[in-house]
Amino acid sequence: MDKRTRIRYMRWRRKRIFKRVVTFGAVLSILLIGTNWIFGLLPDDEDEQGIINATNLEVTRVNIAEEELEDSCGEIDFSPIVQVLERYASDVAIYFENLESGCTFEHNAQEEFFAASLKKAPFALWIYQKAELGIVNLEERLVFTEEVFAGGSGVIRLNYEFGATFSVEELLGLNLYESDNVATRMLHQRFSQDAYVRFVENIGGRRELIGDILGSLITANEAGLFAREIYEYITSGSSYSQIFRQQLLNNQHQFIMADYPIASKTGWYRHYGGAWHDMAIIFAPSPFTLVILSSDKTGTAEDFNVFQAITDAFIQFNHINFGLSE
Repeated sequence: MDKRTRIRYMRWRRKRIFKRVVTFGAVLSILLIGTNWIFGLLPDDEDEQGIINATNLEVTRVNIAEEELEDSCGEIDFSPIVQVLERYASDVAIYFENLESGCTFEHNAQEEFFAASLKKAPFALWIYQKAELGIVNLEERLVFTEEVFAGGSGVIRLNYEFGATFSVEELLGLNLYESDNVATRMLHQRFSQDAYVRFVENIGGRRELIGDILGSLITANEAGLFAREIYEYITSGSSYSQIFRQQLLNNQHQFIMADYPIASKTGWYRHYGGAWHDMAIIFAPSPFTLVILSSDKTGTAEDFNVFQAITDAFIQFNHINFGLSE
């Protein structure tokens, strides 16, 4: 991360911590002032939807999300996800969409996170769409130079000398399945940042979340938007859709894992509180997207276990509610 991006990230991080502190203080004050009134309204036992402890703030947020989903999706069985959300929801943001029905579920989906490498996927989508129009030549070769050198994830900096050349298509693949920072910087240097920003805005993304490709912010909602756009393209039968799909299927760093094929892009950053994200298209019998964003995780076994527990719950949730229970 360069100095400019680090400063931008630290400002955002301080703002986010401040927002959490203020929000917690406000909620605590309301709870203290209204304790007697609140406890007079809360049920004593488990309610009909399986919410065990209605005084828990995280469970309250789950209730709100359920009401929103019921409005847009009809009658829904939440039982597969209630327990996992009670346990893990305070530490993550989640976006789910069943891609056949359009039914969505959101939790903390407007909270902003450091995007790490998630934005590499919509960046690649934009380039492939330009290639479809004949604006980009995927066989054009770009040169690895000191100017585009970057640390972090990837194989170019480890295995190649300055002066090595790569096709745009090769760089797109490395940008995705190896999350190669050098490949991303080579593509970023070649293609206009301003045009990419306009592309993100045109599909509903927010300009204010975009830094450079390696220094952006993201929300689970925005990641869900990108995942659907990518799904629409890789299932479109367009000239390069299968190449892009295979590059996402070849992700070497999956955090969301299942027995079904998964086209995904992960992002992680270990400094300044960390970023630990995955944005996945899961090709279940009824396909769906699942986005899990988190900070303060570093890739421990427990971090992977949290992602696996959430993923398993949403796979079951998808099966039960869309007529494909196994």
